[in-house]
Amino acid sequence: TWGEGGGRPDAVPPDPGEDKIDLFVCETDPLTQVEHVKATLQRALARGQRSLVMWHVPTPDFQGHATGWDLANGSPYRASVKTVDQALGAFLSALDTDPSLKGRVAVVLTADHGGGVPFVSHLDPEAPVNFAIPFLVWQGGDGTPEDLYQVAGSARCRPAATERFAADAPPPIRNADAGNTALRLLGLPVIPDSAVPGIATGQAAQAAASP
Repeated sequence: TWGEGGGRPDAVPPDPGEDKIDLFVCETDPLTQVEHVKATLQRALARGQRSLVMWHVPTPDFQGHATGWDLANGSPYRASVKTVDQALGAFLSALDTDPSLKGRVAVVLTADHGGGVPFVSHLDPEAPVNFAIPFLVWQGGDGTPEDLYQVAGSARCRPAATERFAADAPPPIRNADAGNTALRLLGLPVIPDSAVPGIATGQAAQAAASP
């Protein structure tokens, strides 16, 4: 659905055609990104519309490739992660304190990859530090957290933290689940012909996952 010619025909009325991206903002500062995300959500809610915002924070990836995935105190990579953590904290705080947003916004948080093997990249497919990433779903409430693998049941298989998943086992939860999980949260049909159905979550759920 990227650009005027990149989307599929819309089977869910009303049909906006193939151009389904309403707004694109390129902003390098994570804290300023928070303000754009909040404003976009507020505008949609004020119109009584459901909306989807994809918020990409590439800072740790840029820093990892520049100086390495170094978790030592004071490292540039760790400083970049702290910046993102502060931005996420500011956003979650806004969701909790803004009456127009409180209890009306769900968050699906994941990453595209880890890194560190080689030190300034993530080329080794057998290194868990490269492929073990978070996949978290929060639905705006204060319920008891659930493990997404328990929510998914037998449809998914949790790999050990030090191994890739087995080819003959059900797949693990992956970042590819983000699209259909978001569609489920919006009450929309899943992506046609998708091999990754997404996760139908409870009030609040979280799991560590492999991409």
